[in-house]
Amino acid sequence: MSEQETKGTASKGQSRSSVQATKNNVKTVWLIVLALLSTPVTIPILIVVAALLFAMVAVLGSLVVAVVAIVFSVMALGVVGIVAGIFVIWQTPWTGLFYLGIGLFSLGACIIGWLILKWFGSKVVWALSWAAKGIYRRFIPRSRAERGRKL
Repeated sequence: MSEQETKGTASKGQSRSSVQATKNNVKTVWLIVLALLSTPVTIPILIVVAALLFAMVAVLGSLVVAVVAIVFSVMALGVVGIVAGIFVIWQTPWTGLFYLGIGLFSLGACIIGWLILKWFGSKVVWALSWAAKGIYRRFIPRSRAERGRKL
C-alpha cells in the first residue's frame, strides 16, 4: 500500500469514530432533554410511590403492634385466669377449675401462637432476603472478579 492509501484509511477510521462519537453525543443530549421534559410527570409519580411505600410501612407496623397487643392480652388473660382460679378454687371448686382451665388454655395458646409467629417470621425474613438478592442481581452488574464465582 502506498502512503496516501494508508493515510486515507486512517482518516476514514478517525472520521467514522468521530461520527460515532457525535451521534452518541447527540443521543445523550436528546436523552437529557427528554428527561427534563418528563420531570413534571415523574416527580408526582415519585411522590405517589413514596406515599404508597410509607402507607405500606405504616400498615405493616400497625399490624405488628396489633399482634403484640393480642399476644400480651392473651398472656394477661392466662395469668389472671390462673390467679383467679387459685383464689376461687377453695370457695367453689368447679368455678375455680374453670378459671384455671381458661388460664392454662390461654397460656398454652400464647406459647403455640409464639411458635407459629416465630416460624412465620423466619419464612418472611428468608423471602425478603431472597427478593433482595434477586433485585441486587438484576440491577447491579457483576464485576469481573464476581463473574468467576456464583453468589
